[in-house]
Amino acid sequence: MDERRKSDRITVADYVRPLGHRARGFVQVGSRKDGKIVGHVVDFSLTGFKLLSDQEFEETKVYQLRAEFPLKGGQTTMVAFDAQCKWCRRRKDDGLFDAGFYFHKLSDEEATHLRALFRSAT
Repeated sequence: MDERRKSDRITVADYVRPLGHRARGFVQVGSRKDGKIVGHVVDFSLTGFKLLSDQEFEETKVYQLRAEFPLKGGQTTMVAFDAQCKWCRRRKDDGLFDAGFYFHKLSDEEATHLRALFRSAT
């Protein structure tokens, strides 16, 4: 698949590596409606993210989500956001789904939070 994102992105592995051995190697994403985990972030940028999930997402639909990002010292920070699914494909090797999302109408606070997380990893 051709890369369409115009902004820089980082993988979750690159994000958690400098945080030390206590950081998980993934960032969980959950639904704000029912709290259920819907997948794990593969990579992210200031405009969106790629998600690995066992569920299929409807293209163009906006989802109310939250993600828990690990921080230094074993701490975590929760970021709430709306994201629109741009594409979703079943993987042939394991039957899981890869899905691409754009952040949808981020508030100034949400955007500031995400920029700080992104800067801390680059």
